[in-house]
Amino acid sequence: MKSIAIAVILCLPSYGLFAQAHSKGIEQLTGPLPECMVTLYNPQTKTMNSSYQYADRWDLDGDGLKDTVWFVGNGGAHAYYYLRVKLSSKRKAIEFPFLQLDMPYPNTKEQLVQYKHHPGIQFVVHDFDGDGVSDIYLNADNTFSAIPTTWKRRGVHSLYVIMTYRKGALMLRDY
Repeated sequence: MKSIAIAVILCLPSYGLFAQAHSKGIEQLTGPLPECMVTLYNPQTKTMNSSYQYADRWDLDGDGLKDTVWFVGNGGAHAYYYLRVKLSSKRKAIEFPFLQLDMPYPNTKEQLVQYKHHPGIQFVVHDFDGDGVSDIYLNADNTFSAIPTTWKRRGVHSLYVIMTYRKGALMLRDY
């Protein structure tokens, strides 16, 4: 009986992704990428947690070198992940613990255009402004994310955000 319960628990995250996608009419969502799963220390929870590391995939700061994006897990039963970015042009990683996603899997711009603010489309990297440098779209519309006051002063008013780096400086706008 114990092994059946464990098998059911292990299948629930996949079922949840499938059910969420199909309940809203999305036929194909990007799911977890096993090759990107890592274990990282979360300074907020002071624990080691499963996380996602997207290394050497996109140039986010326009210097011609690929950068790294992590989503650091909180270790919860329904895990949420906050954004961490390491630009090749900066010495330290930049942490965004106030932006929490529960499905930090790369989706395409085409999926974003088709399904708009669907909760299954939470992370897209694309050159949204046509400047030749990849930007990050995040859909952090959930109860665990908040727009910081500093971002509100910069014109961000929703949890659907485009993040762009110009000469190492973070630029923000609503999607």
